[in-house]
Amino acid sequence: MKIPGIAADVRGAVFDFDGTIMDSMPDWAGKMLHLLNTHRVQYPADIIRTVTPLGDGGSARYFIDVLGLDMTPQAIQAELDAYALPKYRDSILPKAGVVSLLDALRSAGVPVCILTASPQHMIRPCLARNGLTEYFDFAWCCDDLGMKKNQPEIYVKTCAELGTLPENTLFFDDNLLALSTATKAGMLSVGVYDDSSAADEEAIRAVTMRYLRSWDELLRPAE
Repeated sequence: MKIPGIAADVRGAVFDFDGTIMDSMPDWAGKMLHLLNTHRVQYPADIIRTVTPLGDGGSARYFIDVLGLDMTPQAIQAELDAYALPKYRDSILPKAGVVSLLDALRSAGVPVCILTASPQHMIRPCLARNGLTEYFDFAWCCDDLGMKKNQPEIYVKTCAELGTLPENTLFFDDNLLALSTATKAGMLSVGVYDDSSAADEEAIRAVTMRYLRSWDELLRPAE
């Protein structure tokens, strides 16, 4: 499949979930900050940027090992779920324009998957309620693989499962570290604007082949 602004022949596509497909970063970040604030844990201003690629399990370990939160990973996960699961199940919506791209990829026979830091029990009801499940060949979460999105191996493994090579596979994300790592793994990285990562826009542009302010931009020529 040929896409404007992408020199390579696209054979596959990998999508992040929160802040990329779904307009959910306020709720994803909210569950993390709510947990830390509730337990009066001090954290740096860029905490969301830091933990976004880690998954819930990796974030829990970071809170315990680095920030000193005195809780078990299981207790942390329970509090995160209590805050966020109703939002994923009942109210979070896709970002404008993304369904048109998914339709185009499906029509062209391009295999598509999700690679996300959010756990399966969050993303599956959200996808189902929004009628998006059928667009994806599979959905992998960091915790499923025991890897984080700051490890190149996770992208190589995902492409292998998709049946594509990294150099022919698009990777869409809103997070600087994830995009940087995917680019190092050889993928066709595309940055997607989200309010949560607006401060990183220039840095994201520097490590990606395209940057989208909206999904509607992708199927028209790059400026």
